[in-house]
Amino acid sequence: MRSIVTAVISPTKNFEPDQKSRLRKFSTARFLSELGTKAAFVAIVLRVTELTSSATVLSAVLAVTVIADSVATPVAGILGDLVDRRRLMIASDISAAFLYAALGFVDNLFLLAVLAMSATACEAFYFPASSASIPNLFDKKNLGVVNSVFSQARTSGAIAGPLIASLMTTRVGAGPVFWLNAATFMVSAFLISRVDGSFKSSDGPTRPAARHVGHVGGFLRVLRENPVVVNFMALWITVQLGTGALWIAIPKLADDIGPQSTNYATLLTASTVGSFLGAFLAARLLAFFTSARVLVWAFIAEAVLLLVTGTASALVPALAALAGFRAAEIAGGTASYTLFQSSTEDDVRARASAWIDGATVGAFGAGVALAGPLVDMVGPRYTFATASVSVSMGAVLAWRMTKQIAHLTPRRPV
Repeated sequence: MRSIVTAVISPTKNFEPDQKSRLRKFSTARFLSELGTKAAFVAIVLRVTELTSSATVLSAVLAVTVIADSVATPVAGILGDLVDRRRLMIASDISAAFLYAALGFVDNLFLLAVLAMSATACEAFYFPASSASIPNLFDKKNLGVVNSVFSQARTSGAIAGPLIASLMTTRVGAGPVFWLNAATFMVSAFLISRVDGSFKSSDGPTRPAARHVGHVGGFLRVLRENPVVVNFMALWITVQLGTGALWIAIPKLADDIGPQSTNYATLLTASTVGSFLGAFLAARLLAFFTSARVLVWAFIAEAVLLLVTGTASALVPALAALAGFRAAEIAGGTASYTLFQSSTEDDVRARASAWIDGATVGAFGAGVALAGPLVDMVGPRYTFATASVSVSMGAVLAWRMTKQIAHLTPRRPV
């Protein structure tokens, strides 16, 4: 009974002191980076709208940052398995810091777009190396709780960043927001430099995909030698094709329920609250249950709550269901990350992470693009039902996948 209470109140209480220290530094770095990045995104949007009233130009500037991320991510995966991951993460933070600092002095639209694109590309080199490093720095049995703490840090930063940016831009303009972001990246680099332990396994590469890490063939061979990576990609493509549509369906649902402007803002607030709740609950759930079980049940909960949201005729049930969906989404994503880290070898993990992240982002973008015609054709409520079917299919894929990789993951989280 005491262990249950301890896990609920403080999931990390039984961590070794060195593990706690690593978790503190790593999660603080994640929080600061996320805060600065989200604040800078708001600042970029506001700065572009100051320079031009064209929505087309704004979308083009944001699009090139997405393209830069998509192009840089595969290269980041290769380097994450090829070079010292700690140094790669620090270099990513410092280079992004200088580029964001430069953005604070720019009034030329073209130069702003180039710097924003370059900064986003530099950021992309951090995450595959970071994801691949975590299983080497923390006990495998604690990965669920560790990833949950990181999720809480990212969610907190994502909430705080836009709020700080909005306050700062109204008082001092967009420039200082970029400098704030640069400062967060520099602090993050310092914290990562102070994390003790090895970011990479000491075992030498033995498999072809590991030996040819610097070749395009090595990047492609990761898929052939690691079917689990293909399974994760198929899972998240299926889910994101459906949930990507929510970006379009939620504002339309708000309009269907009542006054759009008020309802949409309220629904977005519910989403934020649900995301934070999901990050909080994930640590507690993964302290009791395996990540495989949490993943499957999270998808089932998501599918049900999407149906409830789509059929809600009043604002309150829609708010509750949407918040619940976001909570389950964050918990499921955290469990998926933990499963991925437990079931992939260190010598290919950064490239595997790049493959999965690329597939996830691409499928989400496709879901958003397809959502417009779908909502126009069948309305927002049936779009929510379509998303529910997509997530239900994801639950089936997740269940099959977890059966296949059960021998690679811990049976008990603690």
